[in-house]
Amino acid sequence: MIMRFLDFSLEVRLSNYFTRFGPFVTVGLPGETAPVRGAARVILSHQEWLPRVADWITQASVIVMYTGWTNWLSWELAKIIETGSTDKLILIIPEVAGEARTVRAEKISPRIERLSQILQGTRWSNSFANIRNVVDVRAMLLGDDGSIVLVRSRPNNRDSYHLAALIAHYIILNKGIPSSLLNETEAR
Repeated sequence: MIMRFLDFSLEVRLSNYFTRFGPFVTVGLPGETAPVRGAARVILSHQEWLPRVADWITQASVIVMYTGWTNWLSWELAKIIETGSTDKLILIIPEVAGEARTVRAEKISPRIERLSQILQGTRWSNSFANIRNVVDVRAMLLGDDGSIVLVRSRPNNRDSYHLAALIAHYIILNKGIPSSLLNETEAR
């Protein structure tokens, strides 16, 4: 029981790391009054959030984003692509801990389908279409040349998602994959 109490959520872990590089913020749900651990939440009206998020996208040093199926997440990803901010984007496939591979695949399938739709017609559409075994992907980066770097893990636990985000950030900070991994087609 103590371990569960101390096992911080992925958002808290990411917040603890990424706040070293600047504010770690997200748009909170309207009416959300109780504090939530993790990213700082800003409650905005429908009219306010579009321009505010667009400003955050251009000002951010790094953008950490869960893949999703909502129109709002799709708008955000499309805006990131439109503004040329993909070089600072870490896409995270959300954690589905403790689930069998088939259940995990079913739960992330709508997110992957929406991501495919958003990337259709972009320079990443061919690379994305060639991705296999998406169930092991924890994070991805969209390269300027249309490539996609995948950070995979066989273990399906919170540590694997956390580490994938840190590896992706390392790649962004170093402007590419370290030469020791250049012979790999995917970062593992």
